[in-house]
This record gives sequence, C-alpha cells and structure tokens, in this order.
Amino acid sequence: MVRTEGALEDLCRRLRAAGRFAVDTEFHRERTYRPCLYLVQVATAEEAAVVDPLAVPDLDPLAALLADASVEKVMQAAENDVEVFYRTLGVMCVSVHDTQVAASLVGLGYQTGLVRLLEQVLGVHLEKGETLADWSHRPLTPRMLEYALEDVRHLLPLFHALEAELERRGRRPWYEAELGALAAERSYEPSADELLLRVRGGHRLAPSELAILRELCLWREEVAAAADVPRQAIAPDMALVALSRAAPEHLEELHRVRGLSPRTIREHGQGLLRALDRGDACPPDRYPAPIPAQVTDPAMASAMDLLGAFVRLHADRSGIAPELLLASRDREALLRSRPDSREALAAASALHGWRDEAVGEPLWRFLRGEVALALGPLGVVCFERPAGSAGVSPLSRGECHVPPWTATPRPPTAT
Repeated sequence: MVRTEGALEDLCRRLRAAGRFAVDTEFHRERTYRPCLYLVQVATAEEAAVVDPLAVPDLDPLAALLADASVEKVMQAAENDVEVFYRTLGVMCVSVHDTQVAASLVGLGYQTGLVRLLEQVLGVHLEKGETLADWSHRPLTPRMLEYALEDVRHLLPLFHALEAELERRGRRPWYEAELGALAAERSYEPSADELLLRVRGGHRLAPSELAILRELCLWREEVAAAADVPRQAIAPDMALVALSRAAPEHLEELHRVRGLSPRTIREHGQGLLRALDRGDACPPDRYPAPIPAQVTDPAMASAMDLLGAFVRLHADRSGIAPELLLASRDREALLRSRPDSREALAAASALHGWRDEAVGEPLWRFLRGEVALALGPLGVVCFERPAGSAGVSPLSRGECHVPPWTATPRPPTAT
C-alpha cells in the first residue's frame, strides 16, 4: 500500500525498470463531472501494489510514468482508465495494451469481462464480491485491497497469452491499429457536434433548432465542468431540447421549461439566454447536419437485421468479435451510404483501417447478392450463387429481395 511520495517514487522507478506493467483503477463519477480517482493498482511479474491517491499529495511521478512511451501499460477495457488518468492527472497515457481488444481479435468476444477471460485463457478464478464497493471510504478493508490487487495480478500473463495468439493469427497489425484511438486526446474532448449527438431527442429538431441545441450543449458543458457536477444536474436533455424548440428570450420564460430547475435559472439564467442568442444567430450554412433517427422503417430494419446476421456469421468464422468488426452504428451508416462499387465500399467510414481487409470482400459479395444466408440444421449457413447467374444489388436498387437459386452450404471454415 503506497501512501507517501517517497514510496510512490520508488515504486515508479521499479515499474519503469520493468518496461511493462499492469495497471487498473477504482473511481467514482456518479456525482461529479470529472471522475474521482480513489485507487491505482499496478503489478509486474515480481510485485503488486496499490497507490492511495487520497494519501499521496503529489502524483507527478505516476503521471510521468503513464506518459512515458518507453514503458508499456497493460489494462483491461483501457478506455475508461485512460480517460480517468487524463481527467484527474492531466496526462495522456501512452503505450497502452488492452486485453479486451486483444481478446476480441482472437475469438474470445468483446464484452467478455476480466473474470471470464482469466478462466478461459489461464484457468484462474476470481471472486468479484466488491464490484459495488465505495472506494472513497477509508480505511479500506483487507478484502477490498485483495479484490483491487486481483484485478492486476494476472493481467500480464493474460496479455502474454493473447499477444502470442495475435502473432499466431497474423493480427498484430490489426490490434495495434485498433489501439490508436486510445492515445488520441480528441477521444476524450468531444466537439460541439459530438456533444450534440449524445442528446436524447435531438433527432426530432430542425436544423435551425439544432444550431441552438449545439450552443446549449457547450453552455451546459462549461457550467458542469466549472461546478464539477454531472451534466444532467445542470439541465437534463429534455430541457435542452425544449429550449431549442421554444427559444425563449426572457428570463421569466425559462421557468416554463420542464426539467430546468429554479436554481439553474437563478445561477445561470443569463448565460443560458446568451447561449440561446448565439444559436439563434447561427447562419444557415453552419447549421449542424440532421441527426439520424432510430431505425423505424421496416425495410431498413430488415436490412439491418440481415446484415447483422451476416456480420455475426463472418465474425464467428473469423474469430473476431462482431461488435469490433462492424458495430451496429457502422452497419446502419453503410446501408445508408449505398456504396456502388468495391472501391466505394473500401472507402466507407464503416470499414476504416483493418476492417476492409478482414471483411470487405465477402461483405461486398453479400451486398451484391452473390452470397446469401439461410437457416440450416446446424444454424445459419452461407450460400453462394453459381457462376454465371444474374445478380442483384439490394443497396443500389433499394430492394430486399434476392431471387432463389440452388446451392450447397459452404464449409464451416469458409465465408
């Protein structure tokens, strides 16, 4: 248990010398804008330790180590921990390895938690009895400390095993490409348009109203950050949508908006009105793009289901988690973009990076109607149209029908 600056400096020196270490955090963010860091767990092959941020006043040695590109850090579901370090220590954690991403590329699933991964790969069983513990409380119980340490003790052996499997399958370049977004600061500093997309009900607004909503999102972000409270505590999404529609011009009109508290109006009403004015003054050529609504069209919903089934089948046969191969939002974007050539498909944002190599060609053949899915005795099977048959392109012609043909189920290992 590291509780002093001197002990932290010594620990960071040993971690740097090791060249690679496992790291995890315990934090809360339910009542604040920024996550509150309450524990940092680290481990090498020789030792495991817990750093208490509430006891060590200066965490600069740890921050410098996390920002040191020459030292590798191994995490599980790294995005959360990287963001916590960025928000609390002000550094971007680099040279990060993520066992979750590695597992998703070797057939172990994307949503597979650490407990399940350790059982599958190493045969190690962990007890997770402290999942909902209050880590802000001091002193920490021996059971809580043991739980915290168990999260990092086995991470290095786990990653070593996954790393070997990535190399065996020739997927190390895919894995490294997927990790690139982790070290991008923009991933943790959303733009105004990205904040806009997170607002529930925003898809119901006209472009001029979206311009107002964008300014309201920026206003809420600034106020929540200054007060260090959750965004919804300043103004819930439904209040921002209502304000964007009504565009009130006077303070007393704000009291008619559902969800907007009297305290928010009292303390931030004038700033809110200024944000409304800025949005209202936005010229049409700078209006945000319309927000896509949730899929309700029956034809599009059916196409999404069919494409999802194909992605899951290909992912299963390829040993790649379907969520990583082609997420639901990417499938929808792909269907809406209607690529009319193999080159257009490769250039689609949904197939960025290694994904075109992994699924681009079979996906193109599926979209052209050259292959189809059917339910066989052992589950979903992939059928291939005989050479020389006339094909159809459901995307380019807006059809969901594929003419019947006689074929033989492809072998389980083929796509």
